[in-house]
Amino acid sequence: MFVIVVGCGRLGSRLARVLSEQGHDLVVIGQCEEFKRLGTGFDGVTVSGNPIDEDVLKKAGIEKAQALVAVTADDNINAMAAQIAKAIFRVPMVLARISDPEREEFFAHLGLNVVSPTNTGINRIIKLLNENRFTPFLGYINTDVAGINPLPEWIGRSLKDLPIPSDVRLVGILRNEHLVPADPKTVVDAADVLIIRTRQK
Repeated sequence: MFVIVVGCGRLGSRLARVLSEQGHDLVVIGQCEEFKRLGTGFDGVTVSGNPIDEDVLKKAGIEKAQALVAVTADDNINAMAAQIAKAIFRVPMVLARISDPEREEFFAHLGLNVVSPTNTGINRIIKLLNENRFTPFLGYINTDVAGINPLPEWIGRSLKDLPIPSDVRLVGILRNEHLVPADPKTVVDAADVLIIRTRQK
């Protein structure tokens, strides 16, 4: 399948590498400095430019694309790129990443196929909690447990350096759909979900 990935951040670059490894024909639209995330083994094509510029999209081959996935960090750009791909170029399969869960329904009503990492993370945490799979780390499950997305200034810092309030305990990290212990030396990634619990009084 010929797929265009719009955005080459952590999510976009990882998605592009996986799709490429699966044998899909890939074109990634992003900024020049981002393409290093793809690594030396990436055998797709990169196009630098504004993903909502029709000329840039044409250069990426959108007129022949079978799918377009917009996964930049900007919900508006993702929605606009998806709408252009669907309405103007009639791309058969179009997906847009919408990080703000409150806007997910709005964009869905516009006829876009949207994916919300925030809602996906929440649903995953709830599923794990319901399956009692946090027990090895928490000892028991209660309503004081929550999952939070890391603040921008936390990304790239080790857990021991985070300004966690004294009444909150970091008990684990949900990373790539796996729960890992909260090692103080672990460096926070943008895609992580931090599992916290309020300390018992």
